[in-house]
Amino acid sequence: MLSYGNAFSRQYPNEKLVDAAIEEWAKQLMPYTDAEIDEAYDRAVKEKTWPPNLSEFLQLVKTAHQRKGMPNLPELKSCDPAVAKRYIDELRNILSRKNVKHR
Repeated sequence: MLSYGNAFSRQYPNEKLVDAAIEEWAKQLMPYTDAEIDEAYDRAVKEKTWPPNLSEFLQLVKTAHQRKGMPNLPELKSCDPAVAKRYIDELRNILSRKNVKHR
């Protein structure tokens, strides 16, 4: 983060915080392409006078993602397996009544 001088090192003053930040950022940026992340980084350097936090950077990445003509990625929430099974069974029941084959 040489683009921001000492601001990055003030935000993450020790190796433990840097490692935790890298892990969290990597997890949150996983769904996006390298090109989208690169575009967001370029915009951050041009538009921000400080290193963006994860939330700010994700907004830049999402904007790059949307500009590529792709729909916004939905936020995935974990689901109770029993609830998911109930919904799948209901869908299978509906499909079988309509003579639609399913796997």
